[in-house]
Amino acid sequence: MSFAERSKASNEIGVKLQADVDHVDPGPTNGKNTVMNTEDFPSLEATFGNKVTNSETVIQAKKPKLEAVRILTWNMQDIVAVDDARVVNHTNYIKSVLKSLLSRPEREAIAVFVFQEVMKCSLLSEVFPNNFACTESITNPAAEAQNVYMALGNVIFYRTDLFQAKNQNRLEVNDTYYDDAKNHICGKTGKTLQEYWNEACDSWRRYNTRCPNPKGLEMDLPFVPTVDLKLKTSPSLWSDNILRDFQSGFRIVAVHLFAGGIWIRDAVLSQQGVIERRKFQMRALFHLIDYWNTKDKEQQNPEPTTIYAGDYNTENVEVLKEVLQPATDYGVALWCPVSGNLCQFAEVTLKSSQKKPIFSHKKGQLDTFVVDLQSDRANFNRAMMELPRKTVHVIPQETRKKNPQNCEECSSDHHPVLLSMNW
Repeated sequence: MSFAERSKASNEIGVKLQADVDHVDPGPTNGKNTVMNTEDFPSLEATFGNKVTNSETVIQAKKPKLEAVRILTWNMQDIVAVDDARVVNHTNYIKSVLKSLLSRPEREAIAVFVFQEVMKCSLLSEVFPNNFACTESITNPAAEAQNVYMALGNVIFYRTDLFQAKNQNRLEVNDTYYDDAKNHICGKTGKTLQEYWNEACDSWRRYNTRCPNPKGLEMDLPFVPTVDLKLKTSPSLWSDNILRDFQSGFRIVAVHLFAGGIWIRDAVLSQQGVIERRKFQMRALFHLIDYWNTKDKEQQNPEPTTIYAGDYNTENVEVLKEVLQPATDYGVALWCPVSGNLCQFAEVTLKSSQKKPIFSHKKGQLDTFVVDLQSDRANFNRAMMELPRKTVHVIPQETRKKNPQNCEECSSDHHPVLLSMNW
C-alpha cells in the first residue's frame, strides 16, 4: 500500500486516532479572545534586567567541544494551522519558550528537539536558526483533518552542523508501512507482529472492533517520525568520549502512546485495556526497529543507539515498566534515564534531588526517554556498569517565559523534559 493510498484512510480510523488525545477540543473563539502582542510574552531575563543572548549569535560563536548529547522532548498541545486568537496566542507563547531554550550557551546547547502534537514543521521552523532541519510528521492526514483544532502529529528538529541525517521517516520514504516488518519474525520468540496482535487485541476490542480480523492491525500501529543521526566527526564539535561511545550514532523515534482516558471515562475500555494497547504500540516499535536493524546488518551497517522520546501517557514507573515489557522478547537492554536506572530495575518515576519533584504533567511524569543501550544485549550487569552519567530536567515553561496575564491557555499542559547524556 503506497503512502498516498494510506492517506485516504477511512473516517473510522481518523476518528479513532483523534480520540487518542485526551483533551477536549475548545473550538473557535468566535472573536471572544484577541491575539496578544508577542511583547506580552516577556522573558525572565527581560523581567529581571539580565542580558538576553540572541540564539543565532550563540550558535555562530566559537564553539567549545560538546561533552554531552542533549535531547529535549515536549508535548506542545495542539500546534495547528488555524487563524484563531486562542490558537495564535498559544502558538506564540510556545515559540517564546523555544526561543529561550535555543538561547542556552553553546556548551549547554540542545541538539535534538522531539515535539508531540505539532501538525507540521513549518508552524515552528521560523524560531530555529538555519543550522536546524526538521523531520516531518507522518500522521495520517485523514485523521488530522477530522478536527482542525487538534494536532496528532510529531516532529523532530536537529542540528545539521552536529549530525549527518539519513533514513528520515523510513516508514514513509521507503514505503514499508509495516508490511514487511509485521511479518518479520522475532528471533527470540519466533513470532510475527501479526501473531502478537492476534493474541493481544482482545483487551481493547471495544476500541478496535476489527479485532481479531487481521486487517484490524493497522489501527493499532504507531506511525511516528524517525531519523538516524550520525555524529559529524570534526574534532572541534564533540568530545573524544562522545565520538568513541556513539560511533554508530542515534536513531530518534518520536513516541506518543495511546492516552485512553476518554475511553475509560465512557466505560468502553478498562484501565488495563488501555495499558495493553500502549504495550502493543511499544511492541510494534520494538519489532519495527528489530526489523530495520536486521536489514541494516545485512548491508554491514551497525545498529545505532535508539532513543524513544516522547509522551508515553504513563503516570508512574510501574505502568511504564509494564508498557516496556515487550522489549524482553527482542533482547534489548533499555535504560530509563528519567528514572535513573535500567528500565527493568527502575524504582522511581523521576529521579530528582528535590523533595517535591516537578513532573512534566499534573497526572505525573508522562513524558520520558527510553534508550536502547546497544551494550552486550544478554548481559544486564555489564549494561548497568556502562550506564552513562546523565542529568534529566523537567523545565517548567514559566521559568523560561512568563505566562501573560489573562492567558491561561497560552502554555501547554505538559512541560519540556531535557536529557543530557555523556559517558
